[in-house]
Amino acid sequence: KYCALFLGIALLLFTANEIRAKDKLLFSKNYVFNPASTGEHSFVTDVFELPGHPAAVQVKTEASVNNSWIYLNYTLINQDTGQAWDFGREVSYYHGYDSDGSWSEGAAEDTAIVPTVPPGNYYLRIEPESDRGQPISYVVTVRHDVVVGWWLPIAAGLLILPAAFATWRSMNFEHMRWQESGHASSSIFASGGGGSSGDSDDS
Repeated sequence: KYCALFLGIALLLFTANEIRAKDKLLFSKNYVFNPASTGEHSFVTDVFELPGHPAAVQVKTEASVNNSWIYLNYTLINQDTGQAWDFGREVSYYHGYDSDGSWSEGAAEDTAIVPTVPPGNYYLRIEPESDRGQPISYVVTVRHDVVVGWWLPIAAGLLILPAAFATWRSMNFEHMRWQESGHASSSIFASGGGGSSGDSDDS
């Protein structure tokens, strides 16, 4: 009962957060990285504003990878306070054919979530890396106040596992209790039968 109650509360909180979230597009721009170029590869984006209250920020990367990869070192920086969030993301996609047929691995896009970012003026510092080869184009998109859903399956697991264990223990206890009850009854019947035999012998 408690498991069902708290699962219901978790679902209500997730639904309320989904309804409240604005999921607002703040920034989107296309870049091209040439691994063969020399010099400094890092750069900063234009400044964008995170309005309202502290909320999750989504940074999505879509890249023209084809049997190749690109790694992007991101830093989300508050222009006013200097507070920074560092994270790295890899976008890779490989495909081909073998004895079992066609295969593919990876994806041409990646999404990162930075939770509870305070409002303010921000920019991204981006440093791309890749194998030396053809230039790779990629799009960086920033959205603000997005829905964060990773906690729901974790909460569901933390609630369901103890409930399942408690149910298993209860069922196991009842099973053992019935087994012991059946054994005791058969013992009574066996001793009663032996007593009747002894009385008839005496007579």
